[in-house]
Amino acid sequence: MNKEKPFGLVDKIGYAFGDLANNLTFVISAVFLLKFYTDVMCVSAKLVGLMMMLGKIVDAFTDVTMGQIVDRSTSTDSR
Repeated sequence: MNKEKPFGLVDKIGYAFGDLANNLTFVISAVFLLKFYTDVMCVSAKLVGLMMMLGKIVDAFTDVTMGQIVDRSTSTDSR
C-alpha cells in the first residue's frame, strides 16, 4: 500500500524559496552590471535600462519558442 502524500503548502513554500534565491542572483548581477555600464563604461542609465528591457522581451519570446521545439521533438535515446 503505497499512498502518495499530497502536494501541500509546505511544498509550495519550499519551491518558492528556491525560485526566490534563483531570481535574487539575477537581480544582484543586473544591479552590478548597471553600475558597471553607467560608471565604468559611461553609458547612460536610460540606454542601459532599454538594453536590459529589450533583452527580457526577446527572452520572453525565445523561451516559449524553444519550449515548443523541445516539446515537439522526439527522443533519439537508443536504449
